[in-house]
Formats: sequence, C-alpha cells, structure tokens
Amino acid sequence: MVRNSKRTALKRAAATVGSRVRRRVPGIRVLIYHWIGGNSGLQLDIPLPAFTEQLRSAGQHLSLGDALRACGTGTDPEISGTVLTFDDGFADTFANCLTLFSDEGIPATFYLTTGDIVRGWIWTSAGVAKAVSPQLLREAAANPLFNFGSHSHSHRPLVGLSGAEIHEELTRSRSLIEDWVGRSVDDFAYPKGLWNERTNEIVRLHFRSAGISGSRPVGPGTDPYRLRRYPIQASDDPMLFRAKLDGAMFLEDSARSARDRLLRLTGRQPRR
Repeated sequence: MVRNSKRTALKRAAATVGSRVRRRVPGIRVLIYHWIGGNSGLQLDIPLPAFTEQLRSAGQHLSLGDALRACGTGTDPEISGTVLTFDDGFADTFANCLTLFSDEGIPATFYLTTGDIVRGWIWTSAGVAKAVSPQLLREAAANPLFNFGSHSHSHRPLVGLSGAEIHEELTRSRSLIEDWVGRSVDDFAYPKGLWNERTNEIVRLHFRSAGISGSRPVGPGTDPYRLRRYPIQASDDPMLFRAKLDGAMFLEDSARSARDRLLRLTGRQPRR
C-alpha cells in the first residue's frame, strides 16, 4: 500500500504538469485493462470496487466496432466515449466482469494470449495466475456484446521476431481463438504495444485493426492499425483515471514505453 501511495503521488504530480500542457481533445478512448479483482497487488490488477467506479465515470461505453467506424473521415469529430479492452485472458477478469457487462449492456473486447490459455496459467511478476478456459470462452461468445481478438500466441514482442515467426504467432493465435469462440477473429493487440513498420505490414495481412501503445483518442483519420490505448493501473485513483482520459498522463506513457523498449534491447522481456 505504501508503494502504491508513493506511485499515486508521483502520478498526481505528472498529471498536474500534463494538464497544463495538454487540453482534452474529442474522440473515443480505448482503454487497456488486464486483470480485474485478482488481489495480487500488481499494477495491472485492478480491484473490483475501483473498476466498477471507473465504469460509472468513463462515459458512454462503445464497442471496438464503433471505434473502428469512427476512423472513417465521415464520422462526427465530436463523437466520444470509451471502449473497454482486456489483454491476456485472466480467469478472474472473466469471472468478475461477464455477468456485470451482460446485466449493464456494456460491450468489451478481449485480446487473448493463446499460449497462456492452452497452458492454463499466466506468468506474472507476482507468480502464476489462472487463465480463462476455452469452455468459458465458448459460453461468453454466445453474447454479442463480447468481441475476441488476438494478443499473439506467446506474448513475445513482435518487433524482435523474424517475419516467419510473426506469421506463426498470428495464424496460430487466430486459429485457436476462432476454434474456441466459433467466430471470425479480426482484431489484434501488440504485446506491450511494441510495433514497427515491418510488423505493421504483416499484421495488416491478418487483421482489420491493431492496438498499439500511446494514449490518444480515436477519431476521423485514425489508422485502424494504430489504435492507441490508455493503460489503466491499480494506482489510478478517480482523479488520475479522469486525468488519464483527458490526456494529462502523457509523461507516464512516455516513461513506460521507454522502459519496455530498454528491456527488450537489453534482452529482457517486459513483465506482466
């Protein structure tokens, strides 16, 4: 708790600076979540009460399809709202969210790391977490509110792989998810949000959209293969959550991206 308090204080200072430098711009915010209600203490694990409060304050909940349609030049530039996306496939997220979303009519996209689901667990810096089961995915897919995308098979950053390895990651992941949910899988999210022009060319062959790092709203003219998403963390209290959606947390965004790229360059995988 002390570590979270210090982190929150630093982020509040960054938000104060950011709010003076940038103003909120219109558009749709695509949010990144990972783990809901796992009680692990990790930044990617959002306590359920905090998450439900964020749902209430996030504005209109839109589907990923709504966001992709907003990329067209004919869409109203003032359109706003949030899109909920969840990476990896933590079992706790599905257990805590599916009924809630169904009852409230909230759409969501789940980007699945298929290697973790096949294995049954997800490795995190706090240890092993249970992954969602293919059976539960089949049941969830019966609800049209839920969309399923690929987050690769192994969660390795694609920028460090050969072309053949990237194709294998994408085709294997897509095939497994389509088998589990009985639907076409058309959307992708880069592991750690890391991408380059080479990976972009390959991803375009497999999917209709791709999520990357960097918090910016979706609107007319947005490249659907460069959907920037807003990462939500456990230290994001209500003030910071609003500041993040307003674009005031770009300093945190830059620091995170620099850290992940440095880890990759030094031969270490960025941790979940």
